[in-house]
Amino acid sequence: MKDHPLLFTDEMVRAILAGVKTETRRVPAGRYEHWKPGDRIWVREAWNVWALTQGGLYLEDHPYPSIPDSYCSSRFCLDYRARKVSDGPWRPSIHMPKWAARLWLEIVEVRREPLQAIGVSAIKAEGVVLLDSPPRTLYLKRFAAIWNAINASRGYPWGANPDVAVIRFRRAGDDGEGGG
Repeated sequence: MKDHPLLFTDEMVRAILAGVKTETRRVPAGRYEHWKPGDRIWVREAWNVWALTQGGLYLEDHPYPSIPDSYCSSRFCLDYRARKVSDGPWRPSIHMPKWAARLWLEIVEVRREPLQAIGVSAIKAEGVVLLDSPPRTLYLKRFAAIWNAINASRGYPWGANPDVAVIRFRRAGDDGEGGG
């Protein structure tokens, strides 16, 4: 079993926390050939340093802009008073160290496929939620727009239909004890 870092946007993290994102598509596909079921992903997201207090006891944690008000771990809940320790801005996900990860995902499946082979159920597994059951073409347009916002400038636009690694996952040990 191996641990792998993977960058996620705030929107993706919120979708994981809400239980609607269970897949991610990544390029270049070959980079993920050695990722296996049972391996774990530590989610890299924007972060900063905070201190949480309870009865004068300071606990260090690393909250995130995507954190819901109700988030609790086995160590504490965010209904404690919190004060920011760092005066700096939110730190980008690319600089998040493994020890600061709060979300851990267990890989269920890794496969390779052309990007445009995606269907509506897979778009929903990517965390895209549209109201009123629109037609397939609207799901595809929405997903293509999200894809291009993240990947087009990196040379992998929707229209190029690159091969992608499809990584299906489930949440695992996301209370800071998941493997950091």
